Formats: sequence, structure tokens, C-alpha cells
Amino acid sequence: MIWPKIKIVLLVIVFTAVFSFQALAQSSDKNGNDLFFSDMPIEIHGFYELRSGYRLRKDKYQKDMSVMETRLQLDLSSNLDWADLKFKGDVLGCLVTERADFDLREAYVFTMPFDFMDLKIGRQILTWGTGDLVFINDLFPKDWQSFFIGRDVEYLKAPSDAVKVSLFSGWANLDVAYTPKFDSDRFISGERI
Repeated sequence: MIWPKIKIVLLVIVFTAVFSFQALAQSSDKNGNDLFFSDMPIEIHGFYELRSGYRLRKDKYQKDMSVMETRLQLDLSSNLDWADLKFKGDVLGCLVTERADFDLREAYVFTMPFDFMDLKIGRQILTWGTGDLVFINDLFPKDWQSFFIGRDVEYLKAPSDAVKVSLFSGWANLDVAYTPKFDSDRFISGERI
């Protein structure tokens, strides 16, 4: 059982490093000039979330903690002359199960090779339609586990490895998405999340 504890320690080190990096990136030298990080073409966003729950009564078959999850989302993006690059991932840790995991949400290249065409290649959240929580024509994978335990709506859509081409004209637009491997919905399984 030493491996889960090592993962948790590594998770804490990653959180500390990210927050230290952010503090360093926001600092400036004595002359008021921004440091090296301000000249980088990378935007860094994200959040840290902690969910916890503790049992009020003792149960000899369960741990006292019912929920103790941490989540760090790191969102890196860069807008270059020829393309936009994006990376978004979540580092997850659970002290109840003593496990850590990484969920790659997005990692893609978006470019406009022609005035009438957009091209997005990589891991991305695909969706069709404009209605929230209405999926009449949206057949892309959903994460029902995240939805029903109360995570943000952004986690309802599960990522897919895909190529998406959007073509635009004066009288019609066409979106074509190709996923080489089918990604099914993440259904509720009854297991601890």
C-alpha cells in the first residue's frame, strides 16, 4: 500500500509547484519590469477544488471520511500566428481511496488554413447544438458520473480524440467531425468515483 501514498505525495508536490510558478509569474523585478514569464506566449489558467465530507456517526465498515477529493485543473493556451494551441488537464486525488489520477480534457491544435475553413486536431470536447442539457442531435460522449455528483456543467461533456473541419460559405456552413476510435458515455456504474 506504499504506492498510493507516493501518488498522494506527488500530487501535493505538483499542486505546490503550480502555485509557486503562478506566484513567480505574477511577480516583477525592482524596476517594475515584468520577468521572463510575461514574455512567454502562453496563457495559464486553472483552479483548485476541494470536496470533503465526514461521517457524523461511526461505522465500523466505512472510513470516517465519506468524500475527500482534490482537483487541480491546469489550462494552458497559446495563440501563435499560424495556430492556437491548447492543453487542459485535471490532476485528481482522493484521500478516501488513496488514489491519484490525471484526466486529459483537451490537447489540440486549431488553425485556419483558408478563409473559409477551420481545422481542429487532437483531444477536444465536441458538441453540436446550442441548448444546454438538451441532446437531441448531440451524439458525442457525456460523463454522467460527473454530472450526477454535482461537478460543473463543463464536465458533462467527455473528451474525444478527433479531427473537426468547419467549412463556411455565404449560404451554408458545414461541420465534419472524425473520431478514429469510438468514445462511449461514462455511465454511472455504482463504483466509487
